[in-house]
Amino acid sequence: MRLWLCLLMICVAPLALAANWSRDLPAYSQHYDEKRQPLDDLAAARLTAASSQRHILLMIGGDWSRWSLQLDNFIDARPALTRALRERFVIVRVNVSAQNPNQAFLRNYPAVASVPHLMVLDKQGNLLGMLQTDRLEAGSDYDETQLLAGFERLLAL
Repeated sequence: MRLWLCLLMICVAPLALAANWSRDLPAYSQHYDEKRQPLDDLAAARLTAASSQRHILLMIGGDWSRWSLQLDNFIDARPALTRALRERFVIVRVNVSAQNPNQAFLRNYPAVASVPHLMVLDKQGNLLGMLQTDRLEAGSDYDETQLLAGFERLLAL
């Protein structure tokens, strides 16, 4: 019985890393991975953005961050927001952690004070706008009205 549970956990655990809203997107969109190379991911995303006429949304954070996970839960709970993000953006998650702070990549952008931090780039990779989510926290959750307004601003870019 224990062997069966261990096998089940090994098979299911990787699926738990990806948020529901991003599960079927490219690997660089699904979860924060300290082993990924964000320059390579951005290059791939730029090709997709150019061919699909979308912008790029950099989601800077980490699977270790409660607020990054909270943001995924927020998006998961709002199908209209999920749809809008997927239609408008190519999503690239950039891990920041003690093991891999990705400083060389992030050096190209304004300083990130906290995570998650969202940046919108055009299809060439130029910064168009940002959303610093720590300003939208309300107690142990996000302020829904403010966070939705922040997403509306990003979607309008």
